[in-house]
Amino acid sequence: MKINSSKLLGLRVETKSGTHLGSIQSFDVAVDEQTVLCYYVRPTALVALFSKNILVSSSQVVSIDEKKMVVDDAVVPVGVAVTAPTSVV
Repeated sequence: MKINSSKLLGLRVETKSGTHLGSIQSFDVAVDEQTVLCYYVRPTALVALFSKNILVSSSQVVSIDEKKMVVDDAVVPVGVAVTAPTSVV
């Protein structure tokens, strides 16, 4: 399936569990590979309380069609540090 960039921008984004995250604001393309690297999602009002944008890696995308993009439930907002759990020995 092919989706034009004008249809991709503004496309609804939700998680596999059905949580509406927002809509696609922009995306980054790897020119050499000619692939989409990541999507920038403008969050809904509720999600915006915690983040200005949500960064979705292309590896987190479950599906895309003309109505919505579905992503894994573990999407992390831009600017949030992700660290591996540590254990004390």
